Amino acid sequence: MLICGLSIGILMYFRRAVAVTPQAMVSYLPQGEQTVVYIDVNALRQSGILGRLFGSTVGEESEYKLFVAESGFDYKTDLDTILYSASNVQKLFLLKGRFDWKMLIKYASEHGGACVNGFCRVPASKPNQTVSFYALRGDLMALGVSQDKESASNIRVRPVSKVQLDLPAQPIWMSMPVSVLKEIENPPAGTRQFIKVLDNADKVVFSLGPQDDRFLLAMDVTCKTQEDAAVVRAELESLTGLLQKFIARENQKPNPNDLSGVLTSGKFSRTDRHVLAYWPIPRPLIYSLGTGGG
Repeated sequence: MLICGLSIGILMYFRRAVAVTPQAMVSYLPQGEQTVVYIDVNALRQSGILGRLFGSTVGEESEYKLFVAESGFDYKTDLDTILYSASNVQKLFLLKGRFDWKMLIKYASEHGGACVNGFCRVPASKPNQTVSFYALRGDLMALGVSQDKESASNIRVRPVSKVQLDLPAQPIWMSMPVSVLKEIENPPAGTRQFIKVLDNADKVVFSLGPQDDRFLLAMDVTCKTQEDAAVVRAELESLTGLLQKFIARENQKPNPNDLSGVLTSGKFSRTDRHVLAYWPIPRPLIYSLGTGGG
């Protein structure tokens, strides 16, 4: 443990904390077919949204309480940014925040794991899986979950110029191949046909952020050709119109506090091979989803 602590101390000295941009964080991930999720936890915390989204449900879990007590890490106060990627073989997390590395090393050692030169491995709750983590620098943790006991090492410094993704400015966004989107087994009610419209697209990026007294959900669909993009936009507009007519036929009005109100309020445009969509979402609906309601 002493050697591990010394190794991390030396690492922190040579990698002194400087501002790390979302673009730079994404560059640390391996390139390839994967889903990438970004959450600016600090922005959500400062706006007061973090507590409303997650409440105390995480803090009430006994395993989480034990982890906080023994590792000294609590996402509600110590975590600033999450970058997550998932592929068929591994899940990777790049976490920015404040970490007590000595306590984390101790936690790993006391829970069936081991740390060598600051690189730690701990058995995961899922059989044949290992959680590995290490300090990229004092405020950056690389963490992997995989059958590969070294998966965290796949997160490392790479040229920012290699990033092939236009990053949204919103505090929450997700980029995924359309093939992954189509594999969702139980999509929210009313969204299945919207997902099917994207069959011939390549990639979709969702982003979510506050706008005035509500949230705005945006979608950027990258299609193979301009013609495909024109078709996708037309089909999205057609589906929205059909849903509006169906609700009116039932002598109802779209409810702004459920998905009927969201899906019928969509606005769509096209630029070259990109289709852009926007849906305003009331804050109460987002909060109810975050706390397991709705």
